[in-house]
Amino acid sequence: NAIFSGAVMFMSLEEFRWTNAFYAALFASRTPERVAPEFYPELALHGLNTRTIRNVARMVRFFWNRERLGPEDRFRWIERSPLPSGLEIVPSPGHTPFHVSIRVAAPTPVIIAGDAVLAEDPHAKVRTMIPHSQAQFLATREALLGRGERIIPGHGSAFTPTQRRLLTADSC
Repeated sequence: NAIFSGAVMFMSLEEFRWTNAFYAALFASRTPERVAPEFYPELALHGLNTRTIRNVARMVRFFWNRERLGPEDRFRWIERSPLPSGLEIVPSPGHTPFHVSIRVAAPTPVIIAGDAVLAEDPHAKVRTMIPHSQAQFLATREALLGRGERIIPGHGSAFTPTQRRLLTADSC
Protein backbone atom coordinates (compact mmCIF):
# COMPACT_ATOMS: atom_id res chain seq x y z
CA ASN A 1 0.00 0.00 0.00
CA ALA A 2 2.89 2.37 0.67
CA ILE A 3 4.43 1.71 -2.76
CA PHE A 4 1.11 2.21 -4.59
CA SER A 5 -0.22 5.03 -2.41
CA GLY A 6 -2.49 6.34 -5.16
CA ALA A 7 -4.02 2.99 -6.07
CA VAL A 8 -7.69 2.24 -5.56
CA MET A 9 -8.31 -0.86 -3.41
CA PHE A 10 -11.31 -3.11 -3.83
CA MET A 11 -12.28 -4.64 -0.52
CA SER A 12 -15.20 -6.40 1.09
CA LEU A 13 -16.93 -4.07 3.52
CA GLU A 14 -18.22 -7.05 5.51
CA GLU A 15 -14.73 -8.58 5.74
CA PHE A 16 -13.25 -5.19 6.65
CA ARG A 17 -15.77 -4.69 9.47
CA TRP A 18 -15.24 -8.22 10.79
CA THR A 19 -11.44 -7.85 10.68
CA ASN A 20 -11.48 -4.46 12.38
CA ALA A 21 -13.76 -5.76 15.13
CA PHE A 22 -11.54 -8.80 15.65
CA TYR A 23 -8.34 -6.78 15.87
CA ALA A 24 -9.92 -4.13 18.11
CA ALA A 25 -11.11 -6.83 20.52
CA LEU A 26 -7.77 -8.64 20.37
CA PHE A 27 -5.72 -5.49 20.98
CA ALA A 28 -7.96 -4.31 23.83
CA SER A 29 -7.50 -7.55 25.76
CA ARG A 30 -4.66 -8.82 27.91
CA THR A 31 -6.04 -12.34 27.39
CA PRO A 32 -6.44 -12.82 23.63
CA GLU A 33 -7.16 -16.52 24.18
CA ARG A 34 -10.49 -15.44 25.73
CA VAL A 35 -11.39 -12.97 22.96
CA ALA A 36 -10.38 -14.99 19.90
CA PRO A 37 -13.14 -17.65 20.24
CA GLU A 38 -15.77 -14.92 19.74
CA PHE A 39 -14.41 -14.56 16.19
CA TYR A 40 -13.08 -18.09 15.68
CA PRO A 41 -15.69 -20.25 17.42
CA GLU A 42 -13.87 -23.49 16.56
CA LEU A 43 -10.54 -22.30 17.99
CA ALA A 44 -10.51 -24.94 20.76
CA LEU A 45 -10.70 -27.72 18.15
CA HIS A 46 -7.27 -26.75 16.82
CA GLY A 47 -5.39 -27.49 20.03
CA LEU A 48 -3.52 -24.20 20.19
CA ASN A 49 -2.15 -23.51 23.63
CA THR A 50 -2.46 -20.15 25.36
CA ARG A 51 1.16 -19.26 24.63
CA THR A 52 0.69 -19.81 20.88
CA ILE A 53 -2.46 -17.67 20.82
CA ARG A 54 -0.71 -14.88 22.72
CA ASN A 55 2.31 -15.07 20.40
CA VAL A 56 0.06 -14.83 17.36
CA ALA A 57 -1.72 -11.84 18.93
CA ARG A 58 1.66 -10.14 19.48
CA MET A 59 2.64 -10.85 15.88
CA VAL A 60 -0.65 -9.40 14.63
CA ARG A 61 -0.08 -6.24 16.69
CA PHE A 62 3.29 -5.88 15.03
CA PHE A 63 1.92 -6.25 11.49
CA TRP A 64 -1.60 -4.81 11.59
CA ASN A 65 -1.86 -1.07 11.42
CA ARG A 66 -5.08 0.27 9.95
CA GLU A 67 -3.33 3.45 8.81
CA ARG A 68 -1.15 1.43 6.41
CA LEU A 69 -4.21 0.86 4.24
CA GLY A 70 -4.41 4.58 3.62
CA PRO A 71 -7.45 6.85 3.56
CA GLU A 72 -10.89 5.37 2.98
CA ASP A 73 -11.38 7.41 -0.19
CA ARG A 74 -9.07 4.83 -1.82
CA PHE A 75 -11.43 1.99 -0.89
CA ARG A 76 -14.07 0.59 -3.20
CA TRP A 77 -16.42 -1.80 -1.46
CA ILE A 78 -17.10 -4.85 -3.60
CA GLU A 79 -20.63 -5.02 -2.24
CA ARG A 80 -21.33 -1.61 -3.80
CA SER A 81 -18.88 -1.14 -6.68
CA PRO A 82 -18.24 -3.31 -9.73
CA LEU A 83 -14.75 -4.68 -10.16
CA PRO A 84 -12.70 -3.74 -13.20
CA SER A 85 -13.50 -5.71 -16.34
CA GLY A 86 -12.11 -9.24 -16.34
CA LEU A 87 -12.24 -9.65 -12.57
CA GLU A 88 -14.98 -11.52 -10.70
CA ILE A 89 -15.65 -11.92 -6.99
CA VAL A 90 -15.91 -15.54 -5.87
CA PRO A 91 -17.28 -15.79 -2.31
CA SER A 92 -14.96 -18.14 -0.44
CA PRO A 93 -15.93 -18.17 3.24
CA GLY A 94 -14.31 -20.50 5.70
CA HIS A 95 -11.04 -18.95 6.79
CA THR A 96 -13.09 -15.91 7.73
CA PRO A 97 -16.85 -15.51 7.38
CA PHE A 98 -16.65 -12.98 4.54
CA HIS A 99 -13.51 -14.13 2.70
CA VAL A 100 -13.56 -13.64 -1.07
CA SER A 101 -11.35 -14.84 -3.87
CA ILE A 102 -10.87 -13.17 -7.24
CA ARG A 103 -11.29 -14.90 -10.58
CA VAL A 104 -9.24 -13.39 -13.39
CA ALA A 105 -10.80 -14.01 -16.80
CA ALA A 106 -8.13 -15.00 -19.27
CA PRO A 107 -7.57 -17.69 -21.91
CA THR A 108 -6.49 -19.75 -18.88
CA PRO A 109 -8.61 -18.36 -16.02
CA VAL A 110 -6.94 -17.94 -12.65
CA ILE A 111 -8.47 -17.82 -9.18
CA ILE A 112 -6.55 -15.80 -6.62
CA ALA A 113 -7.75 -17.85 -3.67
CA GLY A 114 -5.92 -16.25 -0.78
CA ASP A 115 -6.60 -18.20 2.41
CA ALA A 116 -9.53 -20.10 0.90
CA VAL A 117 -6.87 -22.50 -0.41
CA LEU A 118 -3.71 -22.48 1.69
CA ALA A 119 -1.68 -24.66 -0.68
CA GLU A 120 -2.06 -27.43 -3.24
CA ASP A 121 -1.47 -30.05 -0.54
CA PRO A 122 -4.81 -30.41 1.26
CA HIS A 123 -2.93 -31.32 4.45
CA ALA A 124 -0.69 -28.25 4.39
CA LYS A 125 -0.91 -26.42 7.67
CA VAL A 126 -0.15 -22.84 8.44
CA ARG A 127 -0.26 -22.75 12.23
CA THR A 128 -1.66 -19.23 12.44
CA MET A 129 -4.25 -19.72 9.68
CA ILE A 130 -7.05 -21.61 11.33
CA PRO A 131 -10.49 -21.51 9.74
CA HIS A 132 -13.46 -19.69 11.15
CA SER A 133 -15.47 -22.76 10.13
CA GLN A 134 -13.67 -25.98 9.24
CA ALA A 135 -16.67 -27.41 7.35
CA GLN A 136 -17.14 -24.22 5.35
CA PHE A 137 -13.39 -23.96 4.68
CA LEU A 138 -13.26 -27.52 3.31
CA ALA A 139 -16.41 -27.04 1.21
CA THR A 140 -15.05 -23.80 -0.25
CA ARG A 141 -11.69 -25.41 -1.03
CA GLU A 142 -13.41 -28.29 -2.83
CA ALA A 143 -15.66 -25.91 -4.76
CA LEU A 144 -12.71 -23.81 -5.94
CA LEU A 145 -10.65 -26.85 -6.90
CA GLY A 146 -13.68 -28.39 -8.60
CA ARG A 147 -13.78 -25.52 -11.05
CA GLY A 148 -10.58 -26.92 -12.58
CA GLU A 149 -9.07 -23.46 -13.01
CA ARG A 150 -5.54 -22.42 -12.08
CA ILE A 151 -5.32 -21.52 -8.37
CA ILE A 152 -3.03 -19.06 -6.65
CA PRO A 153 -3.19 -20.16 -3.00
CA GLY A 154 -2.42 -18.02 0.01
CA HIS A 155 0.64 -19.99 1.10
CA GLY A 156 2.06 -21.95 -1.79
CA SER A 157 2.86 -22.04 -5.47
CA ALA A 158 0.20 -21.65 -8.14
CA PHE A 159 -1.22 -24.93 -9.44
CA THR A 160 -3.92 -26.36 -11.65
CA PRO A 161 -6.07 -28.98 -9.91
CA THR A 162 -6.01 -32.40 -11.51
CA GLN A 163 -9.15 -34.43 -11.94
CA ARG A 164 -9.38 -36.83 -9.06
CA ARG A 165 -10.12 -40.38 -10.07
CA LEU A 166 -12.88 -41.86 -8.01
CA LEU A 167 -12.23 -45.42 -7.01
CA THR A 168 -15.13 -47.74 -7.58
CA ALA A 169 -15.48 -51.47 -7.31
CA ASP A 170 -15.17 -51.64 -11.12
CA SER A 171 -11.81 -49.84 -11.19
CA CYS A 172 -10.16 -51.77 -8.35
